[in-house]
Amino acid sequence: SKLPGSTLPKLFSNQHAESEVTIRERNYLFAYVRQYDSWASLADELQNHKMNVEEELKRKKENTSTLTNDSCMYACHSMR
Repeated sequence: SKLPGSTLPKLFSNQHAESEVTIRERNYLFAYVRQYDSWASLADELQNHKMNVEEELKRKKENTSTLTNDSCMYACHSMR
C-alpha cells in the first residue's frame, strides 16, 4: 500500500525542505505503524517510501535552488 502524502496537511509552509520531510516521515510512522502485522512488513514499506522521498527530492533539487545538496542528504538519510 502506498503512503498518501497528499492527505497530510503541510504543517509549516515556511520550513526548510529537510524539516518538512522529517515532519512528514514522523507523521507517516505514527499514522501507519498499526496497519502492519510485523516489523518486517513495516520496514519494507518505509524502505519503499524512503526511495520515493529520495526521487522526490531529486526532482525538487533540479527544479529549485532552495534545496541544497546538504539538506537533500539530510532528508534522504533521516529514516536510517
